[in-house]
This record gives sequence, structure tokens and C-alpha cells, in this order.
Amino acid sequence: MVIAIMFYTVNANYRISLSGDFIYFPKFIEVIKSDWEIFNETESPQFTKSMRSLNIGEDVQFFIERANYYDAVGYDDSVFSVYQCLLQDNNHKSYKLVIVDEYQDFNLLEVSLLKLISQKSPILITGDDDQALYLYLRNSDPKHIRDLFYDEDYEKFELPYCTRCTEVIVNAFNDVVETAKSCSKLSERIDKPFNYLPPLKKSDSEKYPKIKLIRTTIQNKKSKSSNYFGRYISNEICKIEKEEIKESKEKGFTTVLIIGSIQYLRQVHEYLTFQNHDCNDIKKDTDNLKQENGVRSQHLTEANFMRIEWSLVLNCECLFH
Repeated sequence: MVIAIMFYTVNANYRISLSGDFIYFPKFIEVIKSDWEIFNETESPQFTKSMRSLNIGEDVQFFIERANYYDAVGYDDSVFSVYQCLLQDNNHKSYKLVIVDEYQDFNLLEVSLLKLISQKSPILITGDDDQALYLYLRNSDPKHIRDLFYDEDYEKFELPYCTRCTEVIVNAFNDVVETAKSCSKLSERIDKPFNYLPPLKKSDSEKYPKIKLIRTTIQNKKSKSSNYFGRYISNEICKIEKEEIKESKEKGFTTVLIIGSIQYLRQVHEYLTFQNHDCNDIKKDTDNLKQENGVRSQHLTEANFMRIEWSLVLNCECLFH
């Protein structure tokens, strides 16, 4: 969380035992896991889960002590440390306005930190419990945004229009929701209007009134003639009007976005490239991580070897995996 690093940087009190030259390294947790296994000769606990759920015990204390030793922080522990400091500091700084986005993806730790900040500062929170994506990845819970929605201390504003989707997509979503509700599902969901925006999407809605469901035979990655996914997508791209392609380039958005499993994306990308389509590289979740680790490993070759650098070198897999 950016706000945690900001607190660290501008206020020495929140750094506690860290120096002003502390290192921020997102995969720092891998070092701490290794240390735990060496010291305790047992499998390392789930440090991040404990911090995210505010389940403070021996494992969290160990993490903080090792972080102080290395003069370094990772992602979750930086948020946790700032939360602990604000919990004890009733005179922390106030702000004219704090704006929070994607609140449905916040976990208990992050929510608790924001509650402390909101005691001194007005806060604007945006989110949508229908878009909760990190329930199992980051211990987040849409319950938090639902609690705010029903909290009388907060004023609610609705954004009922979708500016991205055509009418058929919006209607399909609403059909899924209504069908789920008729099956006694989504009982905790915030009931909200979701409409398409005619001034922006009327022409597109009229031009593309249906969602196509395409079935192909088995994909054969060894033969371009049997690359059915690629062939179909290529044919559809060729049908896009020149005015639409021109508009996408002038306004700086992607003309076609293809989403799918990486093994199929590679084959589709290969076919589209073969057909001379203007394709960007395939992106997957681990790309940013590899780039980040590459930058970090370059830094290690140039910097003086401090405690954290030595530990990272000794645990090379946390750099390159």
C-alpha cells in the first residue's frame, strides 16, 4: 500500500527501529520464511495471512524483529507496522481528503488502517462488491464494503451506469444476477442498478447486438491450419471497421483484447503474428514480477552488500522465482 510507505518516508516515528535508508522489497517475505525455517527447524507459518487478519502472535513478532534486523520491509508488514503506530498515536496527521479505490479488495488489516485514518480525515471510498477478485489471494472480503454500505455514518452515492460495455453485455450480467437470486444465491450482495449508457454506447449496442458463443474442434498447436482459435479471432479482427481501428489508435485504447489461458494465448499470438496482425506481447500475471526481480538483481550487483543483500543472494530463488 502506497500510503504505508509514505508514512514511513515522511515520519521517522512510524519507522520505529528502521533507518531512514530502509529498503522496500516486495518479496521480502521469502527471506523471513527462510529465516524461520533455519531458526525453528519447522515449516514457516503464514505470516501475511496473520498480519492481514490481525492475528498477532509469535510469528508476526518474529517477522517484525527480522525486518528491523535487515532494515527492510515488504508489502503487508509495512501496512501492519503503520497500523500499529497509528493505533497508539491519537495525534497523527490529518488530510483534507483521503480517496480510496477498489475497497472491495481490501483485507481486515487495510480496512482497519483506513478506519484509523478516517478518524482524523474525511474519506471517500469507492468499490463494488460484484468486483471482489481477491477473496482467496489477498484474504480480502467484500463484507467490508457491504458493512460500509449499511453504516448510517456514511453517505452513499450510486454510479448506476456502465461506460465500458454495450447493452447486450450489461443485460447478460443482469440476467445472471437475477437467475442467481432466484436460486437463493447472492443473499449478501448489495442490490444495485447496473445500466448501460445510451449516449456513449448506443451505436456500438446497435452494431453489436449479440454475444457470440463459438465452439471449435480440438486445438492443435503443431499445425497452423488446425489453430482454430487463432483462425477465428483473425477472421473477426479483419471484420473490424477501419473507423473503429482509427478511433482506438487516436484515443489510445486497445482495439482488441484477447483473454484466456496462457497455453492458448501463445498459440493465438503465434497465428496472429503469422497473419501480420499488429500484436502486442502476451502479458501474464508473472510478467511484472519477473521484471521487478530483474531490476532488483541488477541493483544487487551494483550496491554494497548489506544484510538484506547477503540474505537475498543466499536465497536466490526468491529473486528469480
